Amino acid sequence: MKKNPTQSMSNLRTRAEKVIQEKPENLNETSEPDIQKLFHELHVHQIELELQNEELRLAQKQSEETQKRYFDLYDLAPVGYFTLTKTGQIIEINLTGADLLGIERKKIINTWLRQFILPEDQDTFYFHLNKCFESHTRQTCELKMKPLNEIPFYAQIESVADQNDNNEKEIFLKLTMTNIDKLKQAQACNCLTIDILSQINQINETEELIRNIIILIKTFSGMEAVGIRLKEGDDYPYFFTSGFSSNFIQTENHLCVSGVDGKLLRDATGNPVLECMCGNVLCNRTHQDLPFFTANGSFWTHSTSQLLASTSEKDRQSRTRNRCNGEGYESVALIPIHSGQDIIGLIQLNDRRKNMLFLDRIHFLEGIANSIGIALHRKTVMKEKEILAEQLRHSQKIEAIGTMAGGIAHDFNNILGVILGNTEIVLYSVTADNPSHLPLSEVRDASLRARTLIRQMLDFSHKELKCFMKGKKLQITIEYLE
Repeated sequence: MKKNPTQSMSNLRTRAEKVIQEKPENLNETSEPDIQKLFHELHVHQIELELQNEELRLAQKQSEETQKRYFDLYDLAPVGYFTLTKTGQIIEINLTGADLLGIERKKIINTWLRQFILPEDQDTFYFHLNKCFESHTRQTCELKMKPLNEIPFYAQIESVADQNDNNEKEIFLKLTMTNIDKLKQAQACNCLTIDILSQINQINETEELIRNIIILIKTFSGMEAVGIRLKEGDDYPYFFTSGFSSNFIQTENHLCVSGVDGKLLRDATGNPVLECMCGNVLCNRTHQDLPFFTANGSFWTHSTSQLLASTSEKDRQSRTRNRCNGEGYESVALIPIHSGQDIIGLIQLNDRRKNMLFLDRIHFLEGIANSIGIALHRKTVMKEKEILAEQLRHSQKIEAIGTMAGGIAHDFNNILGVILGNTEIVLYSVTADNPSHLPLSEVRDASLRARTLIRQMLDFSHKELKCFMKGKKLQITIEYLE
């Protein structure tokens, strides 16, 4: 045990007084000049001690400041600092490193770093360790870390082998660890955005497009099940799913509520009543002040069990079926798909693990949902445009036929008028018993039937103008859609 400085000084004085008692000096025999000299020496010695004491205090202050700077630079650094043995055993670590691994520093010392690395990255760390000690050059790698009782994260490791200050033969590994999870997420988000935009621009079939996008979202999010609902009449059935059981889809496919008479229940505005949390999102029954809703109308939770235990149906804005929780899904997100001001569907993400969702990821997926909404709206417009274009082509064909029929009818009518007129003159000049009378009568009757047909053709050509005007309207509509 260290002695108190005050106690040490007191003991020193006691020892000094004991020495004086054992060897007493007679001051009366000392001359006055010697006494003056003695006082001078004592005074100088006192000043020297005070100066030394001041220097000691200054040195102590500098030492404390140096220690504080060391604490700030080492323990409070934005990256984790580790010192490892050749076998990967941790012998030194700063506070940031301990925070990254989710355990107290004193409990980490003399443990192995590999126990905090996911199994699939163990070999990467092993080769990294060997390469550092073999090359004695700075090496980097990326590892997926698994903190104690926390969510895994990506880390960038930078290491260099260094000799021990006390033993030159012993070599340690100086290692820094940086959490690059946000960087990895940003890269993944960027890749997903590019992939989805590429799908939107290359694929024309809606079903194939939606299927590919849902698979991309599932791979990106790592969620167990992903699906998309799209408006169909009054309901919003699943359009495509991946990971949900057939029983779940069959049970949850329809959201509309029916009365005892089998008819759909409707609200005061005439819209169908939609059940469950999906109905809340699709009907915009969300409140951003509640922690499980976002400002853009999405729903998300880390734990459906905790949500049901801590909220009421009033908090959740409506009666919920709780089918997701019943199936064991804890992490759930429902993200609306907008087309202009309307909600035309939603993206659903489910996982039986807790804490699989983050607010920034929900915001990112809201942007993806908006892109899907724009793409679906564009494809709807293009489909309508194709239908109108076909109607325009049909109208133009009818117009061309009408124009041709009108011209032919006029010319043929002129010819028929000559034939009919001459036939009437000849019939007038011959008697009924004349052998020519019967053939001439047949010519006259055929001409009259031909006149009726020509009038029908002229009536058809008169519709040409209406068809032309309709074609003009269709063309204007198509140009507007473009």
